[in-house]
Amino acid sequence: MAVSDKTTGEKIKQARLKAHMTQKQLAEKCGMADSAIRKYESGKVIPKVETVQKIAKALGERWNWFYALTAEDGGIDLRSERLKKEGTYEERLSAACEWLEIIESDAERKTKRIWRADEENQWIKEHLEEVAKEYDVKPCDLERVYPFIDDSLQQQVKRIENMINNGPLNLMAVEKICNALEQMNPRAQNLAAERVQELAKIPEYQWQKEK
Repeated sequence: MAVSDKTTGEKIKQARLKAHMTQKQLAEKCGMADSAIRKYESGKVIPKVETVQKIAKALGERWNWFYALTAEDGGIDLRSERLKKEGTYEERLSAACEWLEIIESDAERKTKRIWRADEENQWIKEHLEEVAKEYDVKPCDLERVYPFIDDSLQQQVKRIENMINNGPLNLMAVEKICNALEQMNPRAQNLAAERVQELAKIPEYQWQKEK
């Protein structure tokens, strides 16, 4: 039994229209047939969580939003007993993921510093099973959908730090960009990234390395 007011399919359609995309455009961006999007939106087929994550990324939304459980959506209380007892498996998994993210952020905030990737991953591993049990979902499923910090991301962070310290990044410009991104939703952040990529292709804006 679902406890969300809207079905996942209705949320997909709502987000797609908000992004001004056709079913065909969304399907192409997700690497699937447009008939699949039609079936998801009509409710004829219930998409797997992995599929919802792929659609969410294409639309610039948090995947949790498609289960109408996020705070910004005015959704269901993540700690409600009704959710834990009557929610679908996907709804409980979504809520578990979001609750784990909340308590992780609180734990990091209490240390008054930003955690290293290995510290964050260790904290997640220590608490993931407990949260999975509380929401009656499989730990392996929660681990699969929860955003672990992998080595590749850590390398990207180091790369940015190196560029700031040794050039060519302008620290003031980076700070302005970060401040702006913090005020944007995921869809706007994706659009901002696309605009930056477009500017980087213009010769007069490219970094000229010394010969």
